[in-house]
Amino acid sequence: NHTALSKSYFLLFFLLFWGVYLGRLFFDTSFRPSLLARDPKEYWIWAIGTCLTPALALLVKVKSEAFKIGYRLSLLFLIFSSFLIFLSGKTSYLSSSGIVQDIGRFNTESLNPITIGHIGLTLTLLLGWLALMQTKTNFCKKRILTFSGILLGLYLIISSASRGPIVTFFVVTFFYLLSVNLKKTWKPVVFFILLLTIGYALAVHFEKLGRFSAVSRIESAFSENDMAVVGRKTSYAGAWNQFLESPIVGDTLEERGTNFYPHNVILESFMATGVMGGIPFLIMLALGIVSSNKLLKLKSVNGWVGLIFIQYFTAAQFSGAIYNTTIMWTFMSATISCLYATKQEKNFEIIN
Repeated sequence: NHTALSKSYFLLFFLLFWGVYLGRLFFDTSFRPSLLARDPKEYWIWAIGTCLTPALALLVKVKSEAFKIGYRLSLLFLIFSSFLIFLSGKTSYLSSSGIVQDIGRFNTESLNPITIGHIGLTLTLLLGWLALMQTKTNFCKKRILTFSGILLGLYLIISSASRGPIVTFFVVTFFYLLSVNLKKTWKPVVFFILLLTIGYALAVHFEKLGRFSAVSRIESAFSENDMAVVGRKTSYAGAWNQFLESPIVGDTLEERGTNFYPHNVILESFMATGVMGGIPFLIMLALGIVSSNKLLKLKSVNGWVGLIFIQYFTAAQFSGAIYNTTIMWTFMSATISCLYATKQEKNFEIIN
């Protein structure tokens, strides 16, 4: 059927891209490792161990029930980790020169502000999905717990003061609303307006208290003096120029001007693998996005899988690299498999 064919196409382009990308990894880490800023082992461990292997495993036939179990487990660990971050997070940062300074952004010993922001966003999305599925028969206590968890997620987004998670929130919201028949229901629009209002009010309140700098960092994004924005523009331009220098097979794993990944996986795919890997990568992403939209339009209770893929696909346009965007890779494959499983099981559960 059409869904099975789409899954086969995805697997074809998946294998095409990874074949080219692994060729690039082998060449750069074997013949010119001195040009890389990172240990060659780091590329192989992350690329094979956390991206390729789990993504390939999730393309096997999986029943939709498995995704329901995955939702419960994901929510459990997210709530647990969010509480730990809430209790142990700080805004102080120890620089490489040994100077401690307050950066106005929540971080921990092992998690940077961007990661914390996305943990908060994922928690908000999963609990928001639960809230939208809840009916009048649900207990009031359950609604209170759900809303409390959403507030915790919003707190992490705001306290991280990271622009990527905030932009991603709007992208995922817009994507979800495109799948909803707004003529028949107003609940999603009201819900997201409520989240936005509460989030903005909290951000302004914390900024006035001098705790987190979410509002000022958003405003600074439009300034030509913002170093993070300038750095992104520099790496984007460098990656594009490297692609133009070697458009067929690509140039190298890192953007030469910054000795870092360019913080945009689409640009990186063309920079590192040229059109040979860049085109299959784009087709994979397109299939993942289309599958996410179809899964949401089917009103499957497992539509959250597609939302998380959209979150981390969007996040990968601002931060992260092909070899370490683990969640993007795994949820891209999971979305394809979830749609396939949903189509195959005739009596799949739908949202009321």
